Order: sequence, then structure tokens, then C-alpha cells
Amino acid sequence: MASSTQQIQPSGLGGQGRQMDQANFYDDPTFGGLRDITFSSCCPPEVQPNTRIIAICGVTDYIGTETTESSSEDEEEEADPKGKKTLRKIVSKGKDMFSTSRRQARKNIKEKEKAKTTQQGEGAPKNDGWFFSDFYLFHHIFKGVGANQLWLTSEPPHKLVDKYTEYQHGEPADRRVVLEARMLPEIQAVNNIRVFPRGDLLQDFLRTFEGECKIAARYNQPVLLLIFGHGDKDTHGIAIGGNSSGVRAPRLQIDQIERILRGLQVSVTLLMTSCYSGGWVYQPELNVSAATATGPTNESLAWPMTLGGRAHGSFWSTAVLNAFIKFEDERLTQLHPKPTDAIKLEDVKESSTFVKLAEVIRQTLITEVDASDREHQVRFASQDDAWGMEWRQRSGIPLATFRQRWQELRQITSQPSASSDSKTGGFKSDKPGSAVEDEFQGEYGCKKGISRRQARSVVRQLCLTYLESFPGASNRSSNVSIHSHARDLIQGEQKSDWQIEELQLTLSHRMEMMKWASRYKSMMGLDFLDCHLFDFDEWQRSCVRAGKEKGKQESDKKFNLFDYCQRIVDKAKLFPDAPLIEGHGLLLSLSYTKSSDYLAVALVESGLGRDAISTAVARLIPLTEAKIKRLNMDHITFNRSVRGSARFAFSTLGKRLRSPSPRKQQRGSIPSFSEATAS
Repeated sequence: MASSTQQIQPSGLGGQGRQMDQANFYDDPTFGGLRDITFSSCCPPEVQPNTRIIAICGVTDYIGTETTESSSEDEEEEADPKGKKTLRKIVSKGKDMFSTSRRQARKNIKEKEKAKTTQQGEGAPKNDGWFFSDFYLFHHIFKGVGANQLWLTSEPPHKLVDKYTEYQHGEPADRRVVLEARMLPEIQAVNNIRVFPRGDLLQDFLRTFEGECKIAARYNQPVLLLIFGHGDKDTHGIAIGGNSSGVRAPRLQIDQIERILRGLQVSVTLLMTSCYSGGWVYQPELNVSAATATGPTNESLAWPMTLGGRAHGSFWSTAVLNAFIKFEDERLTQLHPKPTDAIKLEDVKESSTFVKLAEVIRQTLITEVDASDREHQVRFASQDDAWGMEWRQRSGIPLATFRQRWQELRQITSQPSASSDSKTGGFKSDKPGSAVEDEFQGEYGCKKGISRRQARSVVRQLCLTYLESFPGASNRSSNVSIHSHARDLIQGEQKSDWQIEELQLTLSHRMEMMKWASRYKSMMGLDFLDCHLFDFDEWQRSCVRAGKEKGKQESDKKFNLFDYCQRIVDKAKLFPDAPLIEGHGLLLSLSYTKSSDYLAVALVESGLGRDAISTAVARLIPLTEAKIKRLNMDHITFNRSVRGSARFAFSTLGKRLRSPSPRKQQRGSIPSFSEATAS
């Protein structure tokens, strides 16, 4: 790579310059001042950077709650691990208020503690555990390098191992275990993992990051910041910890990092795997180098689950590791025939620049890691637009024996992956061709008065219907956990009532938004198939294939128009978020973009110009506001959890909450799973 110098254009790699158009970052035709600007791929080597590494994993192993009362108790959970305060609270209430005896109270506490060690939470490898796979992959490959390392999480590694045995990473042909029991003594000896309570994780991270940046500025050391967690589409914030559901999880916002760095003369590089993380490179006030897994409107992708039900880290992390290995090999092969251990950095005559690193990461991702016809929207930024600076100095990535570190990890036998088909979500229905259209036109949920077994059967059918509506590939960040739960239920795995209810609420909301999208399409008079029949992933692949056949300029034109339509639709807020429900939210909090993506594609394929598209979408806004208001009122009126909280509040005042009138009950509300099974 370094032996043949070339000129590279960052704007063609997803690079964004610092000279941004303040009015419209995403439509800036100059790419932040980088348009038609090239940088050399090589430069003289620099000294090894003495980097300070800070990493944060925002995902928790939160299990959830059975009742609205228990969710508030979770906030005291870590401060009172044995439940003594909870027991005293129950006992002090007396039997007049609670029918539960002291013996039953102790039994409930023991059962709750047992559930924490046996019931799979959101940190499970089949759910959001792929974030932990990324976290511990980088923890291992950066072992022992740099000036200082701090890795922050809310979940102790030994507890994850006790509960889930191991976490894996990588492609099927070369998959390795990045966390298991045999690694725990070494992790403990290194002593750079800091475990904080879930509710304190964000604030403790901000204090740690600020302290490390001040030290780095004092000693002229670069800072490498790695962030792993779910991202928000609207704010690009990252969910970090939290004592309750994903809806309420604290968010790490861009301005919090910007405020810490303001006034500090320090070189900072961000590596981010979050959905929508590309939004961080479009902030002119945040002058840092960055490499993000996605663009500002795209989801990140995990490796498809194996048939055993495990995810294995992200595509992007594998691409970054492979790129690091290539740069390491580049240095080691420049001085043949010297043995590896005799090579000195000062003997190397050429080294790659930061723009070359960006190019290699992108090319590795789209040609080796995920060679399918998929549009990857990786993004890069270089602090002070110093794209021609030596890659280690600009990125702060310490030189390490990356290949050796990877090969130290235990390799596992190749396992077949579950299908990542965007229609079925990796599950083949035992009744192919079931009546999707008939089910789609009806109301979801369960009728009151049916048995718990019948209600579970109804939710199982909902899962089948959803997975046959082209919901998107199961390795999309917002789908990994939800599709895992849906497949488990279809295959007969036992789940608690609250898990069933949350799954029903989540899938019902997603299907309802598909109906809204189809209706919007019809209102605008667009000749396009309905949302539940549309495969967005296949549309993207067809555009990429067309670009290969007819020229990339043609596909770029369509993707640029799609980005424009997507921003117009998102700005109009045509699709409400899932309702906030006490005791639920981990699944409900995950952004689901199929409905907005579908509407954007329908506008792209309509042949309308940009002005006509903006006008058509603007006409939908008044209708949308009325629909959302009615949806929210129905939720408040009919949801059992909401009414339960209100009933408790009224009882403290000696009042009684009135039931909805029969006339209002005829609005066609969707009962939840708990309502259907209530005695």
C-alpha cells in the first residue's frame, strides 16, 4: 500500500470536511470544503503515539420488569443487591395494604435474584450482546499499548461469562471467542475495566473522559475514544446504561463531548459502531477525527446469527481490525528479509496517511467483509482536515501486533448462519404463503376473555405475519433483539408475560406504521406497492447492481435523491415513536425505519422533482398531527399499564378512576397481551 504513492479524494470515501455549510450539513455540495481535494496516500513515518484510550459500552444486561411497581424498584437494585431494603419496605407496609406474607416476600426476592442469573437479558449474545463482542474484541487487540486505557461498562465480565459462557466475534470462516472464563484472570490482571452502576454509567464516563483529555492535553498525548451502543436517529445520541428500559436510558449527546473538548488542545479520534453515528461527523463544533460504522440516517449491521442463536459483533469492527492488520503487514514487509522482531520503526521509509486508512477500511468492508450488493454509508472525518497526516499520528491508533492478538483468541468451528433474508427475518414459516394480506388488514392484539395459551398463540401468529412482511434483515441493529425474541416465541421457547406483551406491543406498532406508510402513499397518488410487500434491502441491492452495470454515477444519483426524500420525510415526523409504557421499552425504544424508508423510495420511484416531493409531503403533515393525537389518546385511555398507574394515584386520594364509556370503547383499540390474559 505505502510503496505506491497515489492521490486520494476523501469525499469519495464518505469523508466530511470541517468547513461545513451551517444551513444544511447533509446537502452541502462541497463536502465540508473537500470537493475535488486530494491528499497523498503516503508520508514519512512518525513516532509511535503515546495514546490514551477510553472506551464505553452503553448496552446493559437489563432484564425487564413484571409490574409497574418493580420498575421503580430497579433504581435501588444495585445499591441493595440482597433486597433487604425491599423486604423491609414490604414488611413495613403491613398485611392490610399487601396480602403477601413475609415468607412470600422473601420467596419473591429470591426468585427475582435467581431470574437475574438465569433469565436472558438484553446483554445476551442473541440480543444486544454483539455490542459486548465488539467491546471485548478491541479490549483484547489494544492490550498493553498506549499511555493509559480505561474501559467502562455496567456489566462485570465475570457475570456475563457466568450467565452466557462466552461472546464470539467475526466472520464464519474465522470466528473467535473474545470473552470466556479462561480470559478472566488476564482481564483482572490488566485491571483497566471499570464497572459502574447502570444509572451512573453516563455521568461517570463523562467525568472519566474529561479527566483523561485534560491529562492528554498537558502531556501532548492523543486520545482514542471508542463508543458502543444504540444510537438515536433524531439526535444521534447514544444510549448509555440506565436502570430501566431503553426508552428511558440516558443518552450521550454530541454537545456533551464538544463542551468537554472546548478550549483543550488535544487530538481526539472517535471510533463508533452505533446506528446513525455518521451524524457526529456533521457537527462543525466537534472538531475531531472520526470513523463511524454508518451515515447519519443508516443502521449499523451485525454479523448474522448462527443457527444456535448467537450474534458475533459488527461488520464494521471486523473491517477495522482487518484494515489494522493490513497496515501492520505493510510495515513488516517493507524490510525483507529482516525477521519481524528486528524491524525498527525508524527504519521504515514510508507510511500511509489518514486518508489511506479511511480508504482501506471502506474497501475492506465492501469487498471482503460484506461483499454483497449493499450500500454501506461509512463516514470519516479528520481533525483540522489533516487528511495527509501519518495515520497513527492523526488517528492515535497505537501500533500493535494486531494479527497475533487476533490469532491468540480461541477459534471456533464454523457454524451455519441463520438466514438474514429481509422478508422472513431469518425464520422460515411452517406455513409458507400464509394470509399476510388478510392479517395485515385486521387489528392486532387479543380479544378479552381468552386463555393465556390462546393469547400466546395470537402473538405467535403476529410474529409470523411480521416476519413475512419484509421487516429488514435480522442483523440490522434495530432488528437483532426483536427478531431473536420473535423466533424464540415461534419455536416454542418459554417467555414471561411481560416479554410477550412487549413483543406484541412492538410488532403491533411496527405493523401499524407500515399501514400508515401505505396510506400516505395512496394519499399522494403514487403508483407503488404497499409497504408490507416491499423489500427495502432488495431495492438497495438492485440500485448497487444497476450502478455496476450502467455506471456508478447513475446509482449515486438515485441514492442522493433517496437521502433527500428520507430527510424530508423524517423532518415531517409522519411516523410517531412507539408509546412509552411503564415496565417496557427495550424493544419499543429501538428505532424502526422501514415505514419512512419505504415512503422515501416510493417518492424516488415516482419521478417527481424535489420541489414536488417537498410539497406532497408537506400536505400530509396536518393529517399526521391529528392521527398522532388520536393514537396517543387511545393509548392513554385503553392501555392497562397506564390506567393501572392512574388507578393507584387516584386511590391515594380516596378517588375512583372511571372506566371508559361503552361508546368510547367501540373505537377499536388494540388490547395488550396482559389485557387479554387478565382474569
